Amino acid sequence: MGQERSHAQVGEEWLERHLATAGKTKEQLAQKLWEKSWTAVAELCDDSFEEHVLPIPSEMTGLHLHGLNVNGREFNTLAQPVLDDFATEWGFIKTESITFDSIQDVREFCEEAGKTGKWNGIAIEGFVVRTTIGPRPPDVGHDTPPYPPGSSFFFKVKFDEPYMMYRDWREITKALLSAKQKGNIASARISKARLKRKETLEYKHWVEKEILCNPKAFIHYQNNRGIIAVREKFLKWRETPEGERLAGSMRPVTPPPQYGPKPTKTIIVPIGVPGCGM
Repeated sequence: MGQERSHAQVGEEWLERHLATAGKTKEQLAQKLWEKSWTAVAELCDDSFEEHVLPIPSEMTGLHLHGLNVNGREFNTLAQPVLDDFATEWGFIKTESITFDSIQDVREFCEEAGKTGKWNGIAIEGFVVRTTIGPRPPDVGHDTPPYPPGSSFFFKVKFDEPYMMYRDWREITKALLSAKQKGNIASARISKARLKRKETLEYKHWVEKEILCNPKAFIHYQNNRGIIAVREKFLKWRETPEGERLAGSMRPVTPPPQYGPKPTKTIIVPIGVPGCGM
C-alpha cells in the first residue's frame, strides 16, 4: 500500500484541476492574491479521500470557495457577490448562499430547513451565517461584542438531526476500533451523552458485532473512509426482522443528573482564526 496523501496534496491536485478548467495557472492565482493582499479560504470535499459525516454529491466534489479574507490583523472578509465572481473566474465551486435582512429571518429559515436537514434537495449539516457587527446601542455598558461596528462576523448553525446522530455513530465506531486495536473492544469509553438516542444504542450493538465479524469494512475507517458505507449498511439492517426485534428491546441511556445550580453565563473562546472554517 502506498503512502497516504495529505490534505495539502489532495487540495493542490484539486486546485490544479479547477484552475485548468478556467484556463488559469497557480502562478496567476498567486499573483492575483498577492496584488490584492487576499487569502482565499476553500474547503476540500472529496469522499474518495476523506468522507464527511454526510455524503458529497459527485458534482460538488472539489474545492468549495468559502472566503476571500483581507490580510490584516482584524478579520475582514469580502462580500458574497465578490466571492462568487472570484469562484467563477478561477474555476472553484461556488458556495450557495441566500440573503436575509434580519436575524429573525435567519432563525426562521434555519428552523424550517432543520425540519428536513436539507436545502435545495441536498442533505446538509447546517449553515454558516456571514454578517457584520451592528452599531452599539446606547447605554449597554460592557455587554457588547469585542469587535468594532461594521466588522465581519461569522457563526454556524448546526442541525441535530440527522447530522449530530450520524456524527455520534462515527465517533462511537472510532472508539470501538481503538479499543479493539488495544485488545479489548468492550473497554471502549463512550460518553453516555452519545447514547441518549435509541437508534444510537442499536447502532452500537450492531457495529460491535460488525467490527468483529467483518473487520475488512473498517480498514480505512480511522482515516475517514468507509464511514458512509458502514452507516448505510446499518440502516438497511434496521429494516430486517432482526433489526426490528432489537429496536423493540432498546432503551436510551439516561445521562446522570446534574447537581448544583445551573450556569448563568457562558464563555465563548475562539479556537481558530476567524473565517478560516474551523
